[in-house]
Amino acid sequence: MEIFCAVTILLIVVFELIVIIGWGRMDNLKPKSLLQQKQQAYTNALTALRADPTNPVLHEQALDLGRMYSAATREGKAVTLFDETALANDIRAATANATQTTMPVSAQSSTAAPATSLDDRINALLKMKASGLITDAEFDHKRKELLDSI
Repeated sequence: MEIFCAVTILLIVVFELIVIIGWGRMDNLKPKSLLQQKQQAYTNALTALRADPTNPVLHEQALDLGRMYSAATREGKAVTLFDETALANDIRAATANATQTTMPVSAQSSTAAPATSLDDRINALLKMKASGLITDAEFDHKRKELLDSI
């Protein structure tokens, strides 16, 4: 009788362990499924934004869904600066041609009004040198031209 009770208790303990482990595995599957749903919703929002890149509602929706997806990848923790940067890059890529608001550097320099004072001209040269638009030698040459024109 004691052996029967011991075997029964052992079977109950094993059964409970199987149930606990099984539920644990089912819980692990749920977040993955939810994560996949959030990823799909974000992907769909980016696709919709790509089709209508100037629509601010779609832009906001993609950003919100992206934040929810990012939070889900971090198991509900706060969205980081890196996540925000990645979302901004995704949205920028989806709306690339529609949201360009600045002129290319070459267009800016060709349409910019010429600087009037010597200080303005030298400052413009310094900015071009700092941004890599002109070399040190070109800067020195133009600076010399400006100073010689006084």
